[in-house]
Amino acid sequence: MAKFEGIIQLLETRVARGDYTMTPFPTEHGLAEELSISRTTARKAIVHLIDVGLLDRDSSGRPSVTSDHTEQRPLHIGFVTFSLSAAALRWQSLIELLVNQAGGFMRVITFVHWDDPTLLEAVESFDGVFLIPPVDELSPRMAERLLQARARIVVLGANFSSSGLHGIENVAEGSVDALLDHLKELGHRRITALNTVPVVLAIEERLAQWQAWLSRHGLQGELINEATLPREDSRQKAYEIACERLASGDGMGGSAVLCTTLPVALGVMRAVNESGMIMGRDISVCAVNDEGMAQFLNPTLTSSRLGDPGSAVREAIEWMTGSEWDGPLLKCSEEVEIFVGGSTGAPVASLQTV
Repeated sequence: MAKFEGIIQLLETRVARGDYTMTPFPTEHGLAEELSISRTTARKAIVHLIDVGLLDRDSSGRPSVTSDHTEQRPLHIGFVTFSLSAAALRWQSLIELLVNQAGGFMRVITFVHWDDPTLLEAVESFDGVFLIPPVDELSPRMAERLLQARARIVVLGANFSSSGLHGIENVAEGSVDALLDHLKELGHRRITALNTVPVVLAIEERLAQWQAWLSRHGLQGELINEATLPREDSRQKAYEIACERLASGDGMGGSAVLCTTLPVALGVMRAVNESGMIMGRDISVCAVNDEGMAQFLNPTLTSSRLGDPGSAVREAIEWMTGSEWDGPLLKCSEEVEIFVGGSTGAPVASLQTV
């Protein structure tokens, strides 16, 4: 009896944690072979799980995990990610904490492109999916597939609201304007925008905001937009661009550089340091989205802080249980917080036109 109870506890724990969300529950024969038990014991275990509401039988009679979230079966959430970056790991840590607090379980699934069968299986297997998307364009066909999926899907760190998908963005909309306002207050009149990451909608919007801000204030600046391919190193590309321009004497096109992301800024900062220039005096560098690292760099990096998406994630989890989605499809951080570091300062007069 003790052995049977141990088997039941093992299987109940597996089902609760979502171990069979994307893997079929074993047949009587498969369960008996895996656990080294008789088929009679395996059959009794399966019947017990059906009786307590954790399993059903499909049309062929094979046992399968109950598809609907019930009191007996906890909420199963998939964290489905294209990226294993530091930003993705921060999202993962936060969401896992909040899903657990809600009494559910989260599993991490990786995929490599929009048509990856792993992605398609995940959105049909979980109750809800938090999705970190690839940088490739989302086709109308795939958007429709996601909208019709079993799982309720929330895209993280990207805006797919035009395709009808829900999302959460932890970079406040006014981040670019706030950084440029800071540079203007310091006296900068030529401000370069530098981008080397793949151009997705968020990057397009940041560059458009930079251009619109310059136009409103009657200032000038150069756009350096040399995007890398997906999975290429945007830091290395930014470093090479900055090294070449600083070594040639052409400079960076202005007395300050607005970088579209932290990795871009890291490449520029290394190049400036190696050139012998003093950051914050000879040239200023800032970035959208500090990824929690700005205060640990040398010099510290002026940048927009990440917003706290905790409230939006909690609301998304509630929505995945069947509640209504409150507000716009994309939930953005509203308050802009700027960390002013040593990487920005008043410009040297001779560099105003560099």
